[in-house]
Amino acid sequence: MNNNKKLLIYGSVCAVILIVVITVFLLNLFSGKEGAGEQAQSGNVLLFKAVPSDAVLILDIKQSGNLKPVLGDTASFAHNMFDDGSGFVRFQKKLFTLSGLEKCPALYSLHYSSKNEVSFLGITDLSFFSGGQQTVEDLMRSQTGKKRKYNHVDIYDFAGSLYAACYKNLLIVSSSLYVLESSVRHLENETSIMDNADFKTLLHNSGGAKRVYINHHQIGKLFSGVMERGFLKYSDFFLRFASWSSFEIGTEKGELELSGYLMDNQEEKYQSSVFYGQLPKKSAMGKVLPAGTVFAVSLSLPNVQEYLGAYRLFLEVHKKWSGYNYKQQAAKGEHGISPRQYTDSLNIEELVAAYCRFGERYEWITFVKEKSSFGITDMVSSVIDRKKAIETVPYKYPGYIASVFGEAFSHCSEQAYCKTDGWTVIGPKDIVKEFAAGNAHYFNLDHYISQTPASGFLSEEGTVKIVANLKEGRDSVLQIIKPYYKRLLAAGIDNNNFEYLTVNIAGKEAEIRTDVHFYATKLKELPKAKEREAGGVAGYVDSTIVLSKGPFELKDFTTGGKCYLEQLSNNKLRMMDARKKGVWTIPFETPLCGAVGQVDFFKNGKLQMIFVSGNKLYLLDRLGRMVNGFPLTLPEKAIYGPEVADIEKNKNYSVFVLNEDNSVSWYDVGRNKVSRRVKIKAPEFVKELPEIKKVNGKNYLLLRTATQTRIYTIAGKEVTGKEKKRQISSGSGFTIISGDEIKVTGVDGKEFIFNLVSGKTKKL
Repeated sequence: MNNNKKLLIYGSVCAVILIVVITVFLLNLFSGKEGAGEQAQSGNVLLFKAVPSDAVLILDIKQSGNLKPVLGDTASFAHNMFDDGSGFVRFQKKLFTLSGLEKCPALYSLHYSSKNEVSFLGITDLSFFSGGQQTVEDLMRSQTGKKRKYNHVDIYDFAGSLYAACYKNLLIVSSSLYVLESSVRHLENETSIMDNADFKTLLHNSGGAKRVYINHHQIGKLFSGVMERGFLKYSDFFLRFASWSSFEIGTEKGELELSGYLMDNQEEKYQSSVFYGQLPKKSAMGKVLPAGTVFAVSLSLPNVQEYLGAYRLFLEVHKKWSGYNYKQQAAKGEHGISPRQYTDSLNIEELVAAYCRFGERYEWITFVKEKSSFGITDMVSSVIDRKKAIETVPYKYPGYIASVFGEAFSHCSEQAYCKTDGWTVIGPKDIVKEFAAGNAHYFNLDHYISQTPASGFLSEEGTVKIVANLKEGRDSVLQIIKPYYKRLLAAGIDNNNFEYLTVNIAGKEAEIRTDVHFYATKLKELPKAKEREAGGVAGYVDSTIVLSKGPFELKDFTTGGKCYLEQLSNNKLRMMDARKKGVWTIPFETPLCGAVGQVDFFKNGKLQMIFVSGNKLYLLDRLGRMVNGFPLTLPEKAIYGPEVADIEKNKNYSVFVLNEDNSVSWYDVGRNKVSRRVKIKAPEFVKELPEIKKVNGKNYLLLRTATQTRIYTIAGKEVTGKEKKRQISSGSGFTIISGDEIKVTGVDGKEFIFNLVSGKTKKL
């Protein structure tokens, strides 16, 4: 994922990530949903009057004490999202030593400061604190820092990382002096965010504790402060999407829920208005999208013409209709049909753009579900057609769907298509073939999500649905965020094995409901593929290798117990003991190729770790020292391995690795050199590294590919494939019958006898 085409986050998902980054940064693990739906209390309204009018985001946390569990609590949902060394954390911990302060109403807001950064503003109502304002001021004076006057208010500067002041029973803190002074000015002038008519209405209708408010008119500033430069262009999308949005915040262990609605007054100048009139319905995408889906956005459109008509009105308001109209009406190529005419002919019910992982490869795929209109004749035809192989056909209309439905559908390499399970699948030819064969979506998104905390998402009715596997798309997510927030979010992602985001947008009566769920947890067991009827287990897709990222379990030869080697997010290598407590960490530059083995290289009972990265073979001792003479350079770059072999059981080691070109190399490993014994190139996608099997005194290599098992001599000569009618299944067992004969299972599920010398087969 290292080029522009492979960027995961764009458009709508940028805003969602933005909300999650900032909300998790400010939010702790509230206990359930106590107080949800409460109308804004008088104390809280007073706090809003201290929020400057340029607020981008406002977070009402009900009571100051709700922030307490986050600070230093490694079990908290927001663990690692706060910087323990920051002035804010240190000062907040001091405040919590004052008994009773935790019951004071508090809120936080975000603002674009003069330093081209996003800064927070925290406001606490001290009128609820029995110790009073004076006690808090005494605490501030006792801290190391400078003091200055601003409009007759004392402002304390704690080492330039936090500024604090008290104003008429309000404690005001900020990471920016500019923002704090702005709050004081607004209080002096009796102006605030409450002067914004839309926000005032929003607060009256939906105000309550544990709620976040987002000002879409100011969201461009949030993008400037949080996002890297290349993604700033997407701020326009959100600026025009709604006026404000309001979300009730709920948390359970490992889950953040934002449930609320968009405020657009049903005005055509806001893009959310295009969803009115589209009755929400259940998405069917879970049955066709593979489990390896990293990101997907779905549009369920019962009335496509009404949707496009509403979109036209939105574009006309912003004077962008003419350019869009040209795109959707211009005839292209030899077809004599415009993009709009083409999409109208599809009778679309649901449209999905998805970014999916296929082995070590990532591709955009477009999925189109057409409305069904089966009659009795169609039913008969459908039953007959099921017996036919699904055909992969060249796609003749590249760019047409994107011209009408937007940028989300512009990334797909539209080479071919097939029709499967009621969907048209469009994408690269070889990937479409996998869908046609039923391999790519055998382990589908439905089955994957059903084994996770997000299990209910696909059954919820909606108009727009978004899923993002943040754990799988970690690098793509992080590259859009500025370094400070990148570090905080990366710490959270690396701390869990399941990080998932779901968004559901649905028009209901006179409002647009929006539900966002962010899951961050450690699952006891990751989702598994279902078993095929013919036996065996499907991977994420049949033509996929899932590289382990560790920790890699090893043997501690000094104790006889277990130890572990893991690679950290910065590529450093860390050794851990049996309790997974760190023993040492050493610098390393590049990712490992999914495996770590052990060898007794010096034949003295001590074990070394052997692994591959790029085109280098490494040997590391238990103290983290590189063995003299290593790393060794391989002739080709590896993507998976090594698998260690000691054929004669004499500790003369060789290794198997899978190369970039889908070939397998078998190397002998010497002290100062590596030499290739054999190179195997199978016609199909290789799923696993070879096994060595000994039959009748001879060693053979079993190589399992995506579609079958191929067997080679130790010299690399294939012994299978002579009888094409009988191919060995990729999941076949291997039972020695007698002499050179073995019993195997065919791709049709039937067992037969195979002779390793003659290559002949016979029935059992």
